[in-house]
Amino acid sequence: MNKLLVQEELVYLTSYFSKLLKKRFGKGPEKCFVTHDRSWFAVHVHNFATPAEQALVEGGHNLLAYRFRSTVMDKVCSEFALEAEKVLGAVLNVHYSDWDYDSNAGILLMGNDQAGHSDAGNRSDADSRLGEQLAERIKQLCSDTCKTPERLDLIPLHPNLYAVQCHGVLLPIERLLFEKGSVSILQERSAEIKQRFAARKESFSAVFGRAVEGLFMIWDYRKDRSYILFCLKNG
Repeated sequence: MNKLLVQEELVYLTSYFSKLLKKRFGKGPEKCFVTHDRSWFAVHVHNFATPAEQALVEGGHNLLAYRFRSTVMDKVCSEFALEAEKVLGAVLNVHYSDWDYDSNAGILLMGNDQAGHSDAGNRSDADSRLGEQLAERIKQLCSDTCKTPERLDLIPLHPNLYAVQCHGVLLPIERLLFEKGSVSILQERSAEIKQRFAARKESFSAVFGRAVEGLFMIWDYRKDRSYILFCLKNG
């Protein structure tokens, strides 16, 4: 598909996604940006929180606000996936999201779980070096925070947005907790890991050579994977 045409379609999908949020939450985001690369779509959202969510967060109920939003987002992403397939022929059968209520920003990652997500052989030399440097830094942080991933794959989504897909991230006890349905315990643990990574955001800025504006982390407990997304400031 022509690159200009794809850009026009992404502008349309950005508007469509914003309208879906307003339809489902009664409030649309002040800023929304949709991008895609191969089998992945990403949506970066700013100033999204509803008054009800803000009240929950102010009352210290962050996880409750997160679960509420995640439940509604399941419906939003399902509707968006149907439209993306009609517009670009993209099949999106998985979706993930993470929300930062402190900065009032969020990220959604949608893709085709049947497609190959690792394109290491097609990366530029610069992306290959970046992937190696990010993998090294992530492993360093994981060594005193959580299980070190068995494999890491770089997903360049946009010059200002990169994702790292981490495979083999759960400890045996964490897999057991998931099998027993104790997801809330895993979510609390994941929130702690995210806070530790976010506290060391500057170390990733050094890797990119640009300031990291936002850092998001998403877990897929069923598939024993996690995703780390880096939103960079315009350079």
